[in-house]
Amino acid sequence: METVLSYTVFLYLAVGLVFAVFFAWNGVGRLDAFARTSGLGFRLALMPGAMALWPYLLWRWLRRKAIGDKSRHLRLAELAHYHDGDFDS
Repeated sequence: METVLSYTVFLYLAVGLVFAVFFAWNGVGRLDAFARTSGLGFRLALMPGAMALWPYLLWRWLRRKAIGDKSRHLRLAELAHYHDGDFDS
């Protein structure tokens, strides 16, 4: 039984590593506008978390492609620009 569990964990982490490398260099900028200009240090620091949370990040990334490529930050910035930053009126 422990062999099946160890193979499952190994497979999960192996897929996570492949996803994390691809996500750190290509996908993170699509989910967060501020990460588009991030450097190598940020992307390397991101990899362990992306490796562990790859199913959730993959779901978010695919969902983002389905609804459009704008992140929440970009939509709020456009809204603020349209209303000149005045949300009270």
